[in-house]
Amino acid sequence: MTKPNFWERLPFSPKLWLLFYLLMALGVSLQLYYLRGNTILHDIESTPYNNYLIFKQSFWHLLAHKDLYDWYPTETADLFKYSPFFALLMAPWAFLPTPIGLALWNMVNVGIFFWGIRQIRLPKGSAHFFMAFVFMELVSSTQNSQTNALIAGLLLAGLALLRREQIFWALGALWLTVYIKLFGIVALMLFFSTPKKGKFIAYSVFWVLFYSLSPALYTGLDELWWQYQNWGRMLAEDHGISYGFSLMGILHSWFGFGDEIKKPVLLVGVLLMLLPLLRWKSFYQPRFAPLLLAAIMIWVIIFNHRAESATFIIAISAAALWYLRSALPKKFRLSLLLFCFIFSSLSPTDIFPAFIRNQFIIPYCIKALGFVVLYFVLLYELLFLLPKKQAAN
Repeated sequence: MTKPNFWERLPFSPKLWLLFYLLMALGVSLQLYYLRGNTILHDIESTPYNNYLIFKQSFWHLLAHKDLYDWYPTETADLFKYSPFFALLMAPWAFLPTPIGLALWNMVNVGIFFWGIRQIRLPKGSAHFFMAFVFMELVSSTQNSQTNALIAGLLLAGLALLRREQIFWALGALWLTVYIKLFGIVALMLFFSTPKKGKFIAYSVFWVLFYSLSPALYTGLDELWWQYQNWGRMLAEDHGISYGFSLMGILHSWFGFGDEIKKPVLLVGVLLMLLPLLRWKSFYQPRFAPLLLAAIMIWVIIFNHRAESATFIIAISAAALWYLRSALPKKFRLSLLLFCFIFSSLSPTDIFPAFIRNQFIIPYCIKALGFVVLYFVLLYELLFLLPKKQAAN
């Protein structure tokens, strides 16, 4: 009989992590509202919870028939970059006092993230490991009042529900990520991992219509179309000089490449992400979908020239999923996982002296390096290490 490891011996249920996550979100929210000072963003004074204010105000802009994607410098210090449906989704928060709404927003985000992990139905020890491993990045995401933990949770839940053939709700989760941040559309590659392709397409049509047209109940179709045009214009113009914690950031800081290679790098990234589809005989293997989703979750970070530190909750969740589902040797998996954790989750902490963080880790995008390596490891595993066996029709 195998001796239980450290995670399996923990005396409490993984569900206790939910309480821990919620208390963390509450504490971070109180700190953001009451203790942190304002900063300057785009030459505008910005609160530490500026992202939450952008989300909250988007609902009032929708109600007032204003351009959701215009600048409102007297209210917030940045643009709203999400869909009209997301603005509608913020209705419950729009009516709440800011400190209460901020706390509830962060608690909902970590709650859905927890729900996504639980949907995978991991054994007790693996669940403990997953929830502990991602905690530092979850704190970072929560400190930014962003949507990244929400997206990570929806992607994990979408995978789990799809594998249990609860395809309607799986597609609801996966398409919602698209209407929060467009890069979620890459996760629809999971289409190739299910034999229920007819249902996948039919339910996708339903959810696209639902998410796309729901705001028209208030705005009307003409105004909603105007908002979508504004969204497209804003996204087309939102390409400033930025390299982020990404592969592009590494190429820029290490080798001096600039904007001229952004499009070629993205094109190469798209071609790389399509390579696993060549292994059509492995589509229905048990490990194909989890490894494909892990690759997708890392891809949307390392090939995003606007990737911020707070987005790495998505990448670190992918790393944990890979570690638990990969068939590669355990020592290799653990070594790469620790590299990602140390230079990503621990990089903002005092474990590294300030001069190392400021002169080496941040300028040279070391936070992204482990995930770039892991992405190519995932591609190798998807392309060469999965059995070639087609599921029965």
